Amino acid sequence: MPSTTPLLQTTAASIRALFEPAFQQLLEQSSDSDKSELAETGQAMLQALLVIDRTAQIEDTLNENEVNQIRDFLFSLLTRLINQASNMRLTEAESSFQQLYIPFSLWIAEQQGILIELEPVVDAFANFANHPHDTDTLSELSTAIGKILVAVPAQIKEDRIDRSNPGRPWRILNLNRGIIATRSHDPEIMHQAYSDLVKNIPDDARQFFNEGRKQMEMVEYPDHVKEIMQQYNDLWGNENALH
Repeated sequence: MPSTTPLLQTTAASIRALFEPAFQQLLEQSSDSDKSELAETGQAMLQALLVIDRTAQIEDTLNENEVNQIRDFLFSLLTRLINQASNMRLTEAESSFQQLYIPFSLWIAEQQGILIELEPVVDAFANFANHPHDTDTLSELSTAIGKILVAVPAQIKEDRIDRSNPGRPWRILNLNRGIIATRSHDPEIMHQAYSDLVKNIPDDARQFFNEGRKQMEMVEYPDHVKEIMQQYNDLWGNENALH
């Protein structure tokens, strides 16, 4: 079922609707000397959206190499736009461009591409999750992050790189998804996120479920949410839990 949340939609039309207001603000506030280069960046983005639109209209799919080339192009454009907005102190436009990592990364995942540059994607999802959302949106968000996890290359999934860094994107993405799933109150979403968390970052499972159980005591959660959290804490939250 297609998402009802604009940022989680991957059609060219929905992405363009998110992109154009921020780009227009950036263009209007730019100096005359910057406008020409900025207009070229905008045209490049619109061309990329045409490619995205074409893939939705025809049965022919892109191969992995083509998708990854588009990924590099899109992320390069976003970096350029974010830096420009930051330099001009246009915080609203900067935030809007950063959030575009969400639909672009989801499109890449849907097209069987690989997501190597995780940090801006993780940050975009985290920033979006920090705003108030209803439980249906949180369920959609957890499902979306699940798609991102699948598109991560094996060397990152193995979680052997930078293991001493608690802020590594792979770890943060899994933990954030677990928190979002809890807030969704949806049993199916919770079970899927928790199962993936245990598999993907087993060393963090004990602390996650310990802290989750404590949150159940501090915040008023529905009984079924408390029961699911207790179930996983019983399995993974003690010193003798098997990894």
